[in-house]
Amino acid sequence: MGPLVARILEEGDSELRKERAARHRAEDELNGMKELTDILLHLIEKIWAFRCTNNQTPDDASQQQRATLESILDSALAQLELQSVQIEYEQLRRENDQLRTSNNLQFEK
Repeated sequence: MGPLVARILEEGDSELRKERAARHRAEDELNGMKELTDILLHLIEKIWAFRCTNNQTPDDASQQQRATLESILDSALAQLELQSVQIEYEQLRRENDQLRTSNNLQFEK
């Protein structure tokens, strides 16, 4: 029975290491996405501020172009904010799962 238990524990330990490595890679990827989202959001805000302070001409074509640009920038900002919230949600979900797993392991002991 001893070698069987040792083999089972070794397999469990190996699986746990693989899961931790996968979780670590996923967290790194999420952090990278979060940083990229922050950079893009900052860039779009700068473009928006520049656009708002730019001299405006009264002709209709320019007004239509401004309205189109404003719509595009508003949409991009909303998408980036949504992506940022989704990334934060995923990070919190993973952290919650990790805490639950660690609590379950403590109760099993």
